Amino acid sequence: MKEDLSSIKPLRGFRELTPEEFGRKTLVISKAEELFRLYGYEEVEIPTLEPLKLIELKVGDEIRHRMFRFKDLSGREVVLRPEGTISIARLMATRLKAAPLPARLSYIGNMFRYDEPQRGRFREHTQIGFELFGSGSMLADLEVLEISVRLLRDLGFKEYHFKIGHEGILRRIMDDFGIKVDKQDALLGMMDRKEWDSVRSELKQQGKAELLGLLEKMSSLKGSDQGSIFEKARKSLKEIPGIQTLLDDFKKMVDFLHDITGGLVIVDLGFARGLEYYTGMIFEVYVKGLEIAVAGGGRYDGLCKLFGLDIPAVGFALGVDRLILGDEAPKTPKQPFVSLIPVTETVHEYAFQVGGELRRTGIPVITEFPTKSLSSTMEKVSKKEARFAVIIGDKEASTKTVTIKDMKSGEQELCTLDVAIQKIGERVQKGS
Repeated sequence: MKEDLSSIKPLRGFRELTPEEFGRKTLVISKAEELFRLYGYEEVEIPTLEPLKLIELKVGDEIRHRMFRFKDLSGREVVLRPEGTISIARLMATRLKAAPLPARLSYIGNMFRYDEPQRGRFREHTQIGFELFGSGSMLADLEVLEISVRLLRDLGFKEYHFKIGHEGILRRIMDDFGIKVDKQDALLGMMDRKEWDSVRSELKQQGKAELLGLLEKMSSLKGSDQGSIFEKARKSLKEIPGIQTLLDDFKKMVDFLHDITGGLVIVDLGFARGLEYYTGMIFEVYVKGLEIAVAGGGRYDGLCKLFGLDIPAVGFALGVDRLILGDEAPKTPKQPFVSLIPVTETVHEYAFQVGGELRRTGIPVITEFPTKSLSSTMEKVSKKEARFAVIIGDKEASTKTVTIKDMKSGEQELCTLDVAIQKIGERVQKGS
């Protein structure tokens, strides 16, 4: 009777990665790490398991109901981290509170959400974050936008677009109508989920029909015609104190993003994100072949204050597992390597010496173990796409030589190890 293996398969939304899949993730991470270096972001690590009270502070209703939460053996309510920004803000405001500002922090880590699994949406996924603390300057927002564009381009993406909005504008409108912050958070969460019936019901109960009209007007102002969008917004919001300055600064951010992307920008003045800590510019990134955002971020000036340090902040995070599903996602490049072939086990001592010398010079070597025939071994080597085969039989072992075969041209020669290293190194290290 065949054993039922369903009980030991990976849980829904949790993934096993093949070498090809893991290689694609590694490529994205390596490009991000290079940007950490180029822009001066220092990498940190945050706990995988966090107190429930920490994450519930500003995570938003949608995520609040989709967290892996449980009591640990001490009876504490804990969660697997669903996102990274709250933990990073705590780190900044506590252990790094004396650091010179602005401070640039980055992280790479797995996040956990009890979402319904679908294409691009997993219950465990790897996230890369760039967080800039201590500057309220618009230039900080522009830096974050530039890094996000640079990362996409460095990975070879051409068909992508940004959706950009400004929760600070929406909050300023609600401030003018006396809406408290916790109610603002709730309304913005409804707008993010497109629950306009709930927004209407909430505001009608409060007698805020004029506010409802303005929020609905903002939600209609979206598209690529930026001039028209901002002109209509200025007219609609002319009675709101301080709003024109916010619109002017936001227009500069949009213009900058428009210029560096070549116009791949959708402005949406009714756009809100589910996380409750945003206070200013927000954005999401979309790539060809995937309907959900692969990255998102924005300004969150009040978050560190919850932990005792009142400083502004802006940042963004990229979902690696989503990004590699995009049509233009980079493929794992084939790394050239050498197959080392001891013909018999009796030559093992010399074979290991040869392998060690090749690796010492930086040449990747995969050892093939002896089989019944050399021809069958060579067939396997060909299928693995080795760049060279280094064959060691009794003759080679006794004369301290090697036979090298160029797997592209088919040329084969007997030579000393030094000559072999020179010939192989020139081609393998150049990828030719």
